[in-house]
Amino acid sequence: MRYDNCINCFEPLDSNTSCMHCGFDNETAKIPIGALPAFTLLHNKYLLGKVLGRGGFGITYIAKDVITNSICAIKEFMPSEYSARDDLELSVFPLSDSKSKFVFEHGKEKFIEEAKTLLKLRNNPAVVNILDYFTQYNTAYLVMEYLDGKDLRKLTRENGGIINSDFAKIIFVTVASSLMEVHRLNILHRDLSPENIIVTKKQRITLIDFGAARNFVSCQNKGMSILLKPGFAPPEQYNANGVQGPWSDVYSLCATFYNIVSGKPLIDALFRYRGEKQPSLYSLGCDVSKKTSDVIEKGMELEYKRRYQDFKQLMDEIDIQYSNRSVAKTPTATQGTLATSKNTGNPELKIVETITPTVSFTSSEGIINKNAVQKNDILKIGRSKFSSNLVLDHDTNISRIHCYVRFDDKKNIFYLSDVSANGTYFEDGRRLEKNREYPVPPGTKFYLASRNNMLFVNVEKG
Repeated sequence: MRYDNCINCFEPLDSNTSCMHCGFDNETAKIPIGALPAFTLLHNKYLLGKVLGRGGFGITYIAKDVITNSICAIKEFMPSEYSARDDLELSVFPLSDSKSKFVFEHGKEKFIEEAKTLLKLRNNPAVVNILDYFTQYNTAYLVMEYLDGKDLRKLTRENGGIINSDFAKIIFVTVASSLMEVHRLNILHRDLSPENIIVTKKQRITLIDFGAARNFVSCQNKGMSILLKPGFAPPEQYNANGVQGPWSDVYSLCATFYNIVSGKPLIDALFRYRGEKQPSLYSLGCDVSKKTSDVIEKGMELEYKRRYQDFKQLMDEIDIQYSNRSVAKTPTATQGTLATSKNTGNPELKIVETITPTVSFTSSEGIINKNAVQKNDILKIGRSKFSSNLVLDHDTNISRIHCYVRFDDKKNIFYLSDVSANGTYFEDGRRLEKNREYPVPPGTKFYLASRNNMLFVNVEKG
């Protein structure tokens, strides 16, 4: 069947090669060797478009769900060192040697297990949302939300090779806080690098590509240099018997921060073991404090027992105060005020920097109430003026106490938890699990019961 549609946005081309809707030039698009042809229908519902990326572990495509008419991303398990595709049947098959067959089949099982595990993280705002998984063409597929943005590698290239240290700190805190929640479920990422952290057009910072299946394949000692990212992989990942844990993700995230702030290539762990030295961020003159430089250095210790054992230990020590150049600054005072002001738009909850951090709620109703809020104290939002600090009494779907928000000024992170009957939701529609606290970075939007009750958390210079 011939499609006269764009392989980037799926809109009609009307016999043109350049899409009038998104500007994508379909004529120059190349299909990598081994990739499925555009407009292949998977699982009777996912129509494939262009290839978004290909690595030693698999291929990622943009796709359209023809049932819901929504755009998504699909990752196909296809380790290049161990498998190939039958061009006629489109099936993926392992290479003929016994090791390839073993690695391919067990790697596919790990891939499916990982998909099931990632479904547990659907309510984590900093982790890509998993929508579906299935098997076809003798391999496995993972369906994810499509993130309209750029990874940190592309952002650094566009910004002269580095990322502003203030923005890098926001990224670091967001990812580290998210991984603390992930690690509580006994899940490791195992593949943190600039390529696997996306910043969307709406400034949402999101983790992609958890590497449990990748780690299994790489530990089979063949093609390891392709499947591991030199410089970002901790030394224990080079050994099938290496002891991996939260400290492994600590190493990789610290390496990512080092790379995007310094713009310098990382020295691979194996070469560091042989004596090559990696200079500290502070010695390179990077725009970070000596304390932050020391924390990153400790997080990248070769011996895992000398590293921070988890992100809580690391976050207790790192200096994440922003410089005066930052658009968003961390409040330094110990208390704030809860206030409201008139606004014709949606409700907005924010921390505004003056002398003290200020939490303000704005709505068309004008001033509702005003109370002092100590650092790390809990802000109660709800319909009852007797039970809540911040009152939204215009909607009966809002509970007496609907949700809690607190701000940790040391980590520059908000924490949000739902206790309602009708739910608290992130802007993209994901519902928070009741009575669970979610770390959310400045800039996060959420709503109570319906989108008419949208709120916004931020840290601003006032």
